[in-house]
Amino acid sequence: MSKILGYGEDSFTLWFLKNHLSRILDEFQDQTASSDCLIFYRPSFGRHSKENSSVFGEFDAVVASKENIYLIESKWDNFGGFHNDELILREEQTLRHKIFSWYLTHWNKKYSNDWQAFINENQKDFKFKNKTIAPKHGEKQSLLATNLEFILHKLLEHCRSFSSESNIKNVLLFFFNGKKSEKPTKINGFALIPIDYSKAIQGNFVTLYDNSDKGLRDSLVKIALEWEKRFAVLPRITDAIAEFDAAKLVGTSIRIDEGREKEDTAVKKGSDFRKGNTLYQVKANRPSGKPGSEVTLVSKAKNFNWHKLIWILYDSKYCIIEAYEFTREQYKKLFATKKRLSPNDMRKGKRISDLN
Repeated sequence: MSKILGYGEDSFTLWFLKNHLSRILDEFQDQTASSDCLIFYRPSFGRHSKENSSVFGEFDAVVASKENIYLIESKWDNFGGFHNDELILREEQTLRHKIFSWYLTHWNKKYSNDWQAFINENQKDFKFKNKTIAPKHGEKQSLLATNLEFILHKLLEHCRSFSSESNIKNVLLFFFNGKKSEKPTKINGFALIPIDYSKAIQGNFVTLYDNSDKGLRDSLVKIALEWEKRFAVLPRITDAIAEFDAAKLVGTSIRIDEGREKEDTAVKKGSDFRKGNTLYQVKANRPSGKPGSEVTLVSKAKNFNWHKLIWILYDSKYCIIEAYEFTREQYKKLFATKKRLSPNDMRKGKRISDLN
């Protein structure tokens, strides 16, 4: 089990790219799915933007969708109070965007493996004060030229709609604590994406990776929902998620030697997990949100090799809406002769919240 926590602007940026990239796509009405984007995290073109040199610093991220290329800067309130209407970037930061935009609009695949040809044909158009085009040293390209060629090739290969500078979007991510700070309202030349991190932090740290039991559960849901979005039909995870959640609701776990034994299998009849000597069976429903997906039918228990049954109703993102518990005797009395069960039938049980 491992959990990675991060601190500061770089960690917030990575957390955002992993979990909230759609915020940028939505801002520009970009129809590309987040999972179909190519992301370069903190690509460096020389760490210091020196005068009379070819280096021009590093972005916090560069993202290519199918429609646009996003050049990203990140800023944060440093856990303090920010109350300015306007956020002003340093000159070298705005220059970085102008230089890289120039490379994007002048480079194409005909220059692959021939950086010198790119220099020869475009050097006269490289008109940035105190800056030079990335050089080639003898028979070898500079590291800067090599990295530029690789990134430019990958970005333009991925963004098939790229045709001009109109496909380049300058983006500023502003991370702030909504309980202490205010988001700026303007920044010249950049699209401002404000992100309130107050609900995402533990102490002053944000979770970058979580392989705990709950983290594994949430990852499974995230992958399944992405699968459904891409391939229309959700993988069959509802039973597994419901068994995990039901065990947690009654104060146990489906971990081996806690709620389950190593020998347990998916086809085991009767119970899905145990708490002490009490055996539980779990039923659950999750509507997809598509037309006709409203829950009207609940699967009926096929045997009574258990002591208690829990039914869970989810929303389309696997958040619990309702959960009810039945004893075996109560369930038999209510439903033994009933052929079809509905959500209203299951609401005759004891709300799981009443158990805590």
